[in-house]
Amino acid sequence: MASSYFWNTIIFGIFFFTIVDISKDKKRRTMVIYQLTIALSVFDIFGSIGYSLTSLTLPKGDHMYQSVGNGFSCGLQGFLIQLGTTSAYVNISLSIVYSLMIKYSWIKERLNDIKLWLFICPITIGIGLAFAGIWFYDNVVLWCNNSAAFWPEVLVAIAILTITVIMMDLCFYVFQVERKTARWRGTSDVSGTISKTERVFWKSFYYLMAFYVTWLPYLVLQFMLANKKAYTSYGLFLTAGILVPLQGFWNYLAHIRTKWNSDGKSKTGSFFQSKIISSLKPRSNIPSSVVSSHVVESTT
Repeated sequence: MASSYFWNTIIFGIFFFTIVDISKDKKRRTMVIYQLTIALSVFDIFGSIGYSLTSLTLPKGDHMYQSVGNGFSCGLQGFLIQLGTTSAYVNISLSIVYSLMIKYSWIKERLNDIKLWLFICPITIGIGLAFAGIWFYDNVVLWCNNSAAFWPEVLVAIAILTITVIMMDLCFYVFQVERKTARWRGTSDVSGTISKTERVFWKSFYYLMAFYVTWLPYLVLQFMLANKKAYTSYGLFLTAGILVPLQGFWNYLAHIRTKWNSDGKSKTGSFFQSKIISSLKPRSNIPSSVVSSHVVESTT
């Protein structure tokens, strides 16, 4: 239990560092993509506070390990955990912004026109579900959470599906753009634009991987709990229990890696990424009509 508190203290520090690191940069804190990242981190904090309480809030009468709580503490933990799932819906807004920037070359001013909706929609859904679950928060072994069958998980599943479709569309788009490169050999030099477009693409990819690592185990566990089939699966409980509270940590890694890349402090050097990029990397120059320079202005 002590180790759980220790690691959660470190995770909270990482959340706050991500928020502070973005907020101290005057240019970045005015950009929608970074404002959404801050919102993501805030709701990750709520969720991780709930998860860090582990079994302490479970009703003492349930005779679970170290359970010293009651109905109120159980409901409070469930509310915080459910509130933390708002970050899953904020991820949808984040993926939409990436798509608009990369594929449709939206600039900062145009993104600002829809910024309010990018925040209102996911936050309203997340907070609404947190309050709707008040009558259903109960002991689900690891912690207290929404014990209602299926409906709390349906929207998380929809979020995963939506983000996956958007990411696949982006992958296909980037592939198409790089194929067109070969048709414009010897034309004006926009290799810098291509490079930065590629960088934004990989940034979105890293955030998507953080999303998958966090929410897929959680979703599987919740569906199996609803089906009364998870109680004998120690491995599933252990995996979900370790990974679910760590979305902020994975997001921090994505943020700091892309920050280093943008500052010129590191290069894309991993074996996995270099192999994938080799099939997409431009072999020549293409005119700016193929990849808009607005992408550069919106992401640096």
